[in-house]
This record gives sequence, C-alpha cells and structure tokens, in this order.
Amino acid sequence: MSGSIQEFAISCQGCPEQNPIKGRCLTCNLFMCMNCCMLHQVNELNLYNQHKIVDIEITGSTDQRYDSIVNCELHRQRGCGFCKQCEDVVCTMCVSQPHRDHYIIDMDSGCTFSLYKLKARSSKYQEIIVEMFRHQNTLGSMKQSGYSTLETEVQNIQKQGKTLKDAIDAHTNKLLLELGKKWEAIKNDIEKEEKKTTKYGIELEEKNNNLTNIVDSKCKSAVFEAARTEMSFDGKIDLQTEFNSLPEFNPGKVTECGIESLYGIIKHVQELKSTTNTSLSVLESYKSKFPSIDNIVCCPDRSVLINAEKSYGFEGELHHVKLFNGSLEKIHKFSVDFKSMALLPSGDLLLSTEETALRTISAENKLEKSKYSVAPLKTTGALHITSDGNIIVGVTDKYVYSREDNIIVMNLYGEHIKSYRVYNSKQPQFGDDSMPFKITSDKSRNIYIIVRQESIRRNGRLFVLTDDDNGEFKCIYKGSESSVCGTFDPTDLVVTESSRVIVCDAANLTLHILNTSGQCLSTQNLIKMDIKRTPNCLAIDHRGFVLLGCKGLNQKDAELHVMKLSTM
Repeated sequence: MSGSIQEFAISCQGCPEQNPIKGRCLTCNLFMCMNCCMLHQVNELNLYNQHKIVDIEITGSTDQRYDSIVNCELHRQRGCGFCKQCEDVVCTMCVSQPHRDHYIIDMDSGCTFSLYKLKARSSKYQEIIVEMFRHQNTLGSMKQSGYSTLETEVQNIQKQGKTLKDAIDAHTNKLLLELGKKWEAIKNDIEKEEKKTTKYGIELEEKNNNLTNIVDSKCKSAVFEAARTEMSFDGKIDLQTEFNSLPEFNPGKVTECGIESLYGIIKHVQELKSTTNTSLSVLESYKSKFPSIDNIVCCPDRSVLINAEKSYGFEGELHHVKLFNGSLEKIHKFSVDFKSMALLPSGDLLLSTEETALRTISAENKLEKSKYSVAPLKTTGALHITSDGNIIVGVTDKYVYSREDNIIVMNLYGEHIKSYRVYNSKQPQFGDDSMPFKITSDKSRNIYIIVRQESIRRNGRLFVLTDDDNGEFKCIYKGSESSVCGTFDPTDLVVTESSRVIVCDAANLTLHILNTSGQCLSTQNLIKMDIKRTPNCLAIDHRGFVLLGCKGLNQKDAELHVMKLSTM
C-alpha cells in the first residue's frame, strides 16, 4: 500500500537499531518497531501492562470515534497522528521529518484538541457577535439621536430665518414710513408755493385787466392816477425755486461674512459619540532588568525595540527583544543613548539625540549621522514618522541664540516641507521654559504634541494641531477633572486605529483616553490595574494592543504591560 512502513523506512524511537516502526504506544507517544512493541507489552516487571499499543497502519486508535480518513497536508498520505506543536495531521513519513522531535498524539486526541480550540474560537466569535450586536444597537441609537438633533437644528435655522425675515420686514416698513414722512414735508412746501404762485397770478391778472381798461378809456385823470400807482410797483415776485430733496436709499452690502454674523453658521461642537465606556485591560505583563523603559517601537516581524535611557550608573541601551512565554527574549543589545526613536520605511531606526541632525541605526547595527538635519536648531524628544512616510520632529533653539519652539516636517529625502511655528503672538504659546516632548499623528493628519516645562514637569499640556497651512490648534488638553489640581505630567501618547488618543500621566499614575477633539472619554487608574510603577512610554503593536513601558524601582525591574482597549 502507498505510504507503507517499508516504503518510508521510518526508524524506531524505542531502540538504537533504527528498525522500521510497526506500532505505536498511545500512552508513551512512541513509534516502535515490532520487537520493541513485543517487549513493551511483555516484560518481567509489568511496567507497561496498562499501555495501549496500536498498529501504525491504523489511523491513530483501535477505539476510533471519528470515521473519516484524513491525509497529511505535506505528503497527502493517510494520517497516523496529530502534531500538537504544529497543530497538524501527520503521516508516517512526517514522523521522521519535519516532526521527528515534536509531541505527537493520536488522531482522536488531536481531533478532540482541535475541537476544543474550535469551540474556544466559536465562543470568541459569539462574544464578538454579541459585541457587534451591542455596537449595532448603539449605532442605531446614535442615528436616532442624530435625526432628533437634525430636526431640532433645522427648526432652529428656520426660526432664525423667520426672525431675520420679520426683522427685515419691520426695518423695510420703518424705512418706507420715514421716506413717506420726508416726502409729505417736501410736498407741503411745494403746495404752499403753488398756492402763493396762484394768488400772485390772479392779482397780476387783475392789475393787467385794470390797466387795459384805463388805456382803452382814454380818460386823462385815470391814466395819470394809474401811472402814479403802477410806477411804485417794481414787478418783482419772490418765487421759491429750491426745496429739500427726497433722501436716497443707501443699501447695505450683504456679504457672506455679514450674513453669517446676522444669521449664524453651522459650527462643529464635539464628536458624536455613543454612551459606551472605553477602558483598558492588562493582558500580559513582563518584568525586565532595565532601570527604565523610556521608548518602545514595534517591528513588522512582531519583535520589539526597547530603549533604556542613560541614568545614574547606567550608560543607556537599546534592546531588541521578543515577547515569548511571559519573558523578554533578547535578540540583540546595542549601547547607545538617545531621547526617542522611530522606524523608517527602509527598516533603519531613526534616533533623536538632541543634536542638529537625527541619527540612524542600520540593519547592520551601525550608528550613523543621517541626512535629516534641523541645523542650526536642535532636536527634542518629539519624533514621529507618519503613515505616509513624513518625519515630524520637535526642535528648539534655546541652546543657540533666541527662544522659539518649532515643529518641522521632512520628507524621506530630508527636505523640509512644512514648519509649524507654535511660539509667536498669533497662536497659543507653549510657554516659558517649555518645549515639544513627544509627538504623534492620526490618520486625519492631526498632530498631537506633548509639551512639558523643564523646571515644572507636572505642568504639562497636550496640543492638538490641524495639518493645514495655518497650523491652527484644535484644542489644548491640560488633564482631566480626576487629576490632582495643578498636576499633569504626560510622558507619552499613541493614537489607536479606532481614533482614540491614549496619554500616560506620570504624576497621577493614570492613562487618559481622549477623542481626536481632545475631549477626555475616560481615565484608567494604573494602581487599580495592579500596575504600581510610573508610566513612561506607549506603543501600538501589530495586533492593535497597547504596550505600556514603566520605570523600575531602584534602577532595576522596569515593567512592560500589554493592554487591550475595549468599549462596552
């Protein structure tokens, strides 16, 4: 038969002769030759009398509960067991290579093991489905709330429109009435002049008729009398030719700005959010021998870079580790001191050493000066690489000649493509003795900057900066209501895929969870989570979990915690 013992000549695991295997002990999990099978069943001390030996050609067990025949994926031969380490069906050929030293169980046990994992996964799916249904209900409530808010705001706009229309109509009537009154006054003056002119006309006509009669009468006495009387009349009449003019209407300019100031605008107030609670829970915790964990970077191969900065009696080290079985397995160690780090798309590690140029550590572990320079300024610990490959770095010139803090954005060629001057009279100032300490960004290109004072570390702030030419601040976060009055010491921050901003606060041993508008959604007290070390840095791994690095006690035993962000 295809896949027979003779064909594959797999050696026995019970003797050194490398005889072909014939059977298998399900209790010992050993593949054995015919001789070893007989010795296993018949021995003087009856050590194995309760063990079950099965023929290797049978698919795993004589007491078979699963009647289907399963072939291994590698050789497409009939399966004879299940590798628990690789979680795969194996044939007699697989037992030799590549599963020779692996833990092999019978097919039924393997199927039971796989069913257990499938049930666990099904249970997990059920939890996710319930969470999705809950989230769907929340979205429905949010949509209903949105419709209600929309209806209210539409009514408010229409009400304002009616108010303005009534005000315009009233003002129109006022102007018309005022114009009418002006016209009435002018018309009265004109009519008075008309009456006076008519009266003068009648009087002059009478005089003229009288003179005509005297001339026609040829009476000498009448002529002399009329001549004396008329000679005293100079013939001048006082006629009014000028009157008050009717006022003109001077229309106002209806500009967009003007109408907005009168009517109003649609203004973003806050993020629409559900009433769900956002929280963090600890999944795994790791202890180290480092004095402190000051920076964390998660690599694409799921390894982690951990930085322990230079301190008293410690020169500063970069550790490349893997999180495995509750311990930090060391891959490589590099002695170097720096303030922050970020991983370039090329795989090189970018470092801020508070000099004029950033440094890099290549895959060959060479520390070199990079092309990313901010001269004559100097970099701070604020260093971040955006999702589209731009490098954002905080800089300061307090060591050079004046006092001004900036945020500079460079492309991968080292060219400066944008600069945010955040210390001037037009925008909120960081403040005296302050500088950018940590920085990150989100998928909407908002920039989040932690600013701390050198002299008063417990007076930190989080600035949220929009990525536009104006570089306007969306908000400034100074700590939550739960923070001790006047104390907020942010040491690092990350933005999750769900657009939640997590800030660790060393002064209050707290994690602050914010939305992208800088509003605090919730706070997590680390002591209640059984974390008693000072939080120092944050990172997001490939699974979306939050990594929290803490300081050690007495220059040792720094801790790393893996946390999950959940909404309920």
